[in-house]
Amino acid sequence: MTSRALLLLPAFLLFAGCSRTPPPHAGKPTPQAEMMRQMLADVKTLRSYGKGVADQGRAETAASDLVRLSNRLETLFPPEIAHQYVELTPDMIRGGITAMRDLTEPLLGSVRAQDREGAALALSRTERDGCGFCHLHGYE
Repeated sequence: MTSRALLLLPAFLLFAGCSRTPPPHAGKPTPQAEMMRQMLADVKTLRSYGKGVADQGRAETAASDLVRLSNRLETLFPPEIAHQYVELTPDMIRGGITAMRDLTEPLLGSVRAQDREGAALALSRTERDGCGFCHLHGYE
């Protein structure tokens, strides 16, 4: 009888663990994921602007948003949380934040100047040297 109980104990523990209610935030995107999603949407709008598809107003809104979000990166990705992200180091986070701040302002300036070619070049630099600072293997 005792050996039978010992055999059933793992199964009981397994099923008992399955009945737990998931935490309230389970399955919901993190603030960091939401920010990345919004930044990608801005980048896509700016790509369209560079190709002559998106209009000036949408591009300026996207570029302004990209600047605003770049200035918030430090709040959502403080270097001391790098250990939570397998692919990031504290230096990558610090460097990426600095690069995004430095690169998004000229991008916004090109869009405001209605310079599609300049905006496309600035976006390319932003994607390569800003986004790419942390997203070494591409993103999207």
